[in-house]
Amino acid sequence: MATSRYSYQTIVNSKFISTFPQISPEELQSSDDIFVKLQYGKRIDNLAYEYLGDGRYWWVIALLNGLNTPFDDDLIVGKIIRIPSSINNILSILENKANG
Repeated sequence: MATSRYSYQTIVNSKFISTFPQISPEELQSSDDIFVKLQYGKRIDNLAYEYLGDGRYWWVIALLNGLNTPFDDDLIVGKIIRIPSSINNILSILENKANG
């Protein structure tokens, strides 16, 4: 299972994938997603650890929210952050997209 956006290319089905699959935030959204208001001192790696069990899944939260980096200018106190209810669903969508 991929734990990093950057290592994803070497993990999916033990095949080398040359680029990360192009995907829009809407393709990853689910009606079961969790919404959290960003608080002072919280980073998306903290949210990934708290809700997904592993801080290395920060990139999934970034993808789901259309963020370019974990330090995106849009990450301000009070912003509502969408968090997937299941990391497995997201990884499955990305794997299917990569194998296209």
